[in-house]
Amino acid sequence: MNTRNSVHALRRATASALLAALLVVGCGGGEKPADLLNQAKEALQKNDHKTAVIHLKNALQQDQQLAEARFLLARALLSGGDPAGAEVELRKAQELNYSAEQTTPLLARTLLMMGQGDKVIKDLASAPLTTAEARADLQTSIGQAYLLQDKPQQAEAAYAAALAAQPGYAPALIGEARLKATGGDLPGALAILDRGLQDSPRLYEAWQLKGDLLLAQGDGAAAMAAYRKAVEVKPDYLAAHAAIMRLQLAENQLDAAAQQLATIKQFAANHPQT
Repeated sequence: MNTRNSVHALRRATASALLAALLVVGCGGGEKPADLLNQAKEALQKNDHKTAVIHLKNALQQDQQLAEARFLLARALLSGGDPAGAEVELRKAQELNYSAEQTTPLLARTLLMMGQGDKVIKDLASAPLTTAEARADLQTSIGQAYLLQDKPQQAEAAYAAALAAQPGYAPALIGEARLKATGGDLPGALAILDRGLQDSPRLYEAWQLKGDLLLAQGDGAAAMAAYRKAVEVKPDYLAAHAAIMRLQLAENQLDAAAQQLATIKQFAANHPQT
């Protein structure tokens, strides 16, 4: 090999080495999986699911057998609106024998988000969970699954079971409020929601439902306030953003609606509503 070829070969080797080093830095900067897990947990506490996903994927690149990372990644993906990805990670966490007390309720919520309420009832309803929170969480999802199947009596029984497991469990109260609303008792539904929100003011779905019920009663201003509380808690909650924009359009607030649409496009650019 002549000198010129040797120089070119050396340059290529150096460039390859630098690229490899950059890739390592981009995949966690040499941090240990335990450190990445802690950073992901901190991000999840701040509702920053995108950052959590990055940390968890970096941790799993180093060790694919990290059951807790699989579970936390499922949580983060579900929060980010990717239930299909969440299900994949939950199944892997289960294969790695991660706690059923945590995986089963989250799997139920994941299946519900994908419209698979029948699987929740068929596959998970008899899961032998022991902790009060896990039972309340699962029974609430079962109630929602029955509600989707237009079986209010079974739904009511599931919500009651959730509240028996953990009195005052706010997601179950939301379910009972939906039942009341379905039956035409809007004041009763709102009263239940207010009870739940008093104890758990960060339940964005409860604020969304409250806005819907207030709007149904003709109180647009109060409905708007409820929707804004929902997006305050979860800034990328599309349903509440869309409800705000619909109200603005109904009130001919065209400039405000345009600004609202621009906000939605920042996190849901490919969604049909945008």
